[in-house]
Amino acid sequence: MAKFKIFNTDVGKRVTVKKPAGVGFKGSLFSVASSDFKTTEKNFEAMDEALQHALAAALYDEAVKIMNKSQKLVPVDTGELKRSARVSAPKTLKRPESNLGYNTVYALRQHEEHSSKSKYLERPMLASQRGLQRRLNTGIKKHIKAKTKVGDLSDKEYG
Repeated sequence: MAKFKIFNTDVGKRVTVKKPAGVGFKGSLFSVASSDFKTTEKNFEAMDEALQHALAAALYDEAVKIMNKSQKLVPVDTGELKRSARVSAPKTLKRPESNLGYNTVYALRQHEEHSSKSKYLERPMLASQRGLQRRLNTGIKKHIKAKTKVGDLSDKEYG
């Protein structure tokens, strides 16, 4: 068992303990001032907030990709249904969410009952589950580098 002996150390200085003769052990000890912890805590808080903004932006990106795929599947007669598509951007970090949908009086009925193009939003959403974690990780990294904020995002309308 190795023992550390430290003499005359100053706060903030690195102390290296050399191995005693015949013992195969070497260690280093660091002393830290309480002000260092406050700085570290502020840095962690800033990183946490940046991560939250990046996650919200990555979720929004994913919702836009799903809607883009849905736009290829939505039935078109007059084009009103297709133009009513909307993806809302996250508004807060407490609950980062993006809503996507179509807004016509017949959108739900078309989604559920159309003879050949029903489930035009559900199918892309279910298909997006595969690989979602990987895409979110990539998006988070992208938005952290870009320093994206929730306030930078805006709703996307397709009409």
